[in-house]
Amino acid sequence: MLETKLWKLTLSSPLILASGVVWDRIPQALQCAKAGAGAIIPKTIMDKPRAGHPQPNLVRLETGLLNAIGLPSPGYLNMGTKWAEMEEIKKFSHLFYSIGSDESTGFKKVAMEVVKHKPSAIEVDISCPNVEGGGAQFSAYADQSAQIIREIKSVSEGIPVIAKLTPATCSVTEIGLACEKAGADALTATNSMPGMAINAEEHAPVLSFKSGGYTGAGLKPISLKCVYDLYSHVKIPILASGGAMNGLDCIEFLQAGASAVQLGTLIIQKGPTAFTSVNAEITEWMKAHRYKKISELVGIAHE
Repeated sequence: MLETKLWKLTLSSPLILASGVVWDRIPQALQCAKAGAGAIIPKTIMDKPRAGHPQPNLVRLETGLLNAIGLPSPGYLNMGTKWAEMEEIKKFSHLFYSIGSDESTGFKKVAMEVVKHKPSAIEVDISCPNVEGGGAQFSAYADQSAQIIREIKSVSEGIPVIAKLTPATCSVTEIGLACEKAGADALTATNSMPGMAINAEEHAPVLSFKSGGYTGAGLKPISLKCVYDLYSHVKIPILASGGAMNGLDCIEFLQAGASAVQLGTLIIQKGPTAFTSVNAEITEWMKAHRYKKISELVGIAHE
């Protein structure tokens, strides 16, 4: 009932572990896979080593999280045994690699290395809001986004390429269409929303980086609209990301047009077993409403 088709892939469920959630904790990623994640996206692999931002780099809010982790990464040339460790994930789930760079010219270098390890897909993070310069500088502009996707597609060797979009743009559909035209095989909608927290007593931002990316329940209406709008304009699959906290949220994203739904904040708060409970909630809802396939739900809010 929960099997989900993406390109030629068959995912065991429409739920995907969002990038960055487990950072470098491969055992936790394996737990997510065993708990029912249809695909796993480990932390973003950068073109150069990055230490990330010092603490405090995470703020817990009433309706979610504000993070400025800063994409810590050893860099693609220094992954060492990490490649072999992540290969274990493939025994239980599909493995998508997330790649990133502070410079538009750096993505292709990472992609060329990543394809050697044959992931099921490559997600391109052109939209992280908590790095120097703000990764959103790429996905806020159609021409820059398209150029990055075009270069990655030239070396992807048939591996599907997913463009991860920012909600902080005037027209997410314009960016999505540009990425589709450049060869993207799917879109992730969306990354976190730029945000800030202030300590009123200390008269200063709470995060060491000052600003960060907001995720959680409060992001859902924004991401939901992005998915809905994109579905009306693009022909490639959409992976929802941003605010899904239970099975009903996922049902809504599917009806808006998503083919699959990424879980992030929920997993940080509840742990890997949340995949099991959310899959059960989706199954229960589908049975109650007499749906037999996930594909029957995709985009029906447009009918």
